[in-house]
Amino acid sequence: MKAASRVGFSSVVICIICLFFPSATEGVIRVVAYNTYNNPDNATEDTAFSNIFSAIGNESVNALAKRLDLLIVSETDTDSSVRLAHILNILYSTDTYAVITSSSSASAGWDRTGVVYDSSTVTLLDYSDLTTIGTHPIVRAHFRPVDCTGPSSEFYVYAIHLKSGDSASDRDERAAEAINLRNDADALGQGVHIIFAGDFNMQSSSEDAWANMLANGNAQAFDVADSPGDWRDNAAFIALHTQDPGSAMDDRFDLQFVTDEFLDGIGLDYIPDSFHVLGNNGTHTLNQPISTGVGASVSVLADLESGSDHLPIIADYYTCNDRPDDSTSVSTYGSIAYNSTALCAMVLANGQYMFTCGDDLGLYDLIVPLDENGQITLYGFCSGFSPFKAILTPAQAQNYDIYMTRAAAGSREIEIDMETEPGITNLDYVRVSGTVLYDGTPLCTMILANGQNMFSCGANLGTFDLEVPLDENGEITFYAFCSGFAPYKAVFSP
Repeated sequence: MKAASRVGFSSVVICIICLFFPSATEGVIRVVAYNTYNNPDNATEDTAFSNIFSAIGNESVNALAKRLDLLIVSETDTDSSVRLAHILNILYSTDTYAVITSSSSASAGWDRTGVVYDSSTVTLLDYSDLTTIGTHPIVRAHFRPVDCTGPSSEFYVYAIHLKSGDSASDRDERAAEAINLRNDADALGQGVHIIFAGDFNMQSSSEDAWANMLANGNAQAFDVADSPGDWRDNAAFIALHTQDPGSAMDDRFDLQFVTDEFLDGIGLDYIPDSFHVLGNNGTHTLNQPISTGVGASVSVLADLESGSDHLPIIADYYTCNDRPDDSTSVSTYGSIAYNSTALCAMVLANGQYMFTCGDDLGLYDLIVPLDENGQITLYGFCSGFSPFKAILTPAQAQNYDIYMTRAAAGSREIEIDMETEPGITNLDYVRVSGTVLYDGTPLCTMILANGQNMFSCGANLGTFDLEVPLDENGEITFYAFCSGFAPYKAVFSP
């Protein structure tokens, strides 16, 4: 499936779906890398990190909001890393988060690297403590998503912390560490899925460490952000800077590299355009704190500044069961418009979907499986418009234009009963919950409120429960969309 564009919900006509739809989190893992500065180590910092993790789980990227599955940590210690897992378990009312850490040494300032993982989504197969890579011991962990079987679905994670500093000797040491990393990874063999994530401490892609990571070999690495350049103090890369949120945001120290097995469009794969830096949308002032921008709520930005001298980096990855990759998959593409005006819409085809917004305004392009009849059921949904549906052959699905029509007066109306209360996991948010019905019958519906969304389907049929931020006017714009019904919209103050 082609990556969906992020949607600016205040700028254009919003078109969202409501239909029977697979769970948004099935078949995807969210990987976070974070230099946590040996935090948290007290109750105040625990609260800050809980707020940060909640923000990671609540933000919608490519129409997906989910809690993290892997937290790759550099500059941690035994107590702090255990606290990270404990915070996540409390936040999500579970006991499935666990942690592994490297050893430590005086030469490394007693810092460790580690991996916090959700055992309900990934299975830890084994791990190694690599003590000869360089300055810092490195954890190498071997995982398999729980919804996958067989060696082809397994992957390795390296928790990275290379030598810091900007002297020639520091750069040489990072280059040597990158060679050692590659030697270890290359020895795993050809065709292995590997993620190298963490604090690389590089100032530009002209460093030898970068070249050594990208050198040919079994574990040749690729930057998922695909952004080589001179990053330090460069406004062209401001949205990729990760250090230092509390004082001067001017460096891109934190990266996620992957082997090309994560980029081949088969099975385990990086989701295009999912990489981003939490709290950094490029609106802050270069060389100023992250709070000079609006990349997150005020409280999240404050906690990012106090929590560490780095920002978390995030990327999503398909697992084995998320999307089609066999010979029964076909392409469907085209446009969606009303009276020749391109629409920001959600297009759904046989379980695959994308938003036609931003740079892709009015255009869709999906790879989808055929149904049991060898056909494609194509939908388009938009507030204020009647839902669109067409059943197509693969040939008809090529360059197929969707023409939306305004919802007719007298359309059946969704019945919403909702209530609001202060947020539970994020105190800056408002909890909105309730039911969605028609004539007393629960409906499978998409609920959208200030950019947060969920489906009232399956085990949650006819019910919704979201925590959402207030807009600049202190209000919530609430939508409900369901095929065959007039769109529902309400704007209110909690």
